[in-house]
Amino acid sequence: MGEMLEALKAGRELYFGEALLHDDGITLVKHKFLGANEKVRLSWGQVQIWSADGSFCIGSTGDKKVNVAISYIDVANTYILEQAIRMAFKKPGLRRLSDLLQ
Repeated sequence: MGEMLEALKAGRELYFGEALLHDDGITLVKHKFLGANEKVRLSWGQVQIWSADGSFCIGSTGDKKVNVAISYIDVANTYILEQAIRMAFKKPGLRRLSDLLQ
């Protein structure tokens, strides 16, 4: 987890399945019935998480069509991502995941 947080602090972005992780938020996919899906960048305050069907799910609090499901089995380090986000949600006012390093 430390390596992931250090990378984010250094400005790197990390892919977990379809999700692109940033220090200050995450880019998810808006699923459309007709037309191409689009990417939507959200801050941590706009995100909710849950587990379903063997996946760690991340979605927008404001739009149920904006979400990703990251497989625990098929995507490396999904558990580490989940733990980091859950820890961040327990710290009120946290804006960057790398703040967990302090």
